[in-house]
Amino acid sequence: MELSTPVKPDTEEPDLKIPASAVFTLMLHKGHQAVYYTGFAEDAAANQTAVKLNLQQPQALRKALEQYKQEVKAKQEAGIIPKGFKLYVFIKPADESTYEDMIAALDEMTINNITTYSIGELTDTEKQLLARD
Repeated sequence: MELSTPVKPDTEEPDLKIPASAVFTLMLHKGHQAVYYTGFAEDAAANQTAVKLNLQQPQALRKALEQYKQEVKAKQEAGIIPKGFKLYVFIKPADESTYEDMIAALDEMTINNITTYSIGELTDTEKQLLARD
């Protein structure tokens, strides 16, 4: 799927560090499939913790998002994640993914009241995670 992104500004903006324990990455794949992982892609690849989902069953993605949202909240209460950080979702469509799946993923952000998310491109490590399936 071709993705249009804004041109980067010439000025440097402050680098906001999002705690890895607050990050949920959703990679959209072919055949209405998706793979998600939490934290860093390298850790998900090494520990084989990436989870496959069927996007034609929206309850699967919804349940995963709700569960991780609760985990982030618990980590904040335990002091692992600083207060003020919310669950942050990266949505990364593969070239083979469909527009329909992108809309379904965005719908889930609204349904789950997730306001901090972005759409980006897959890294080489993430492409390898998708190739495993």
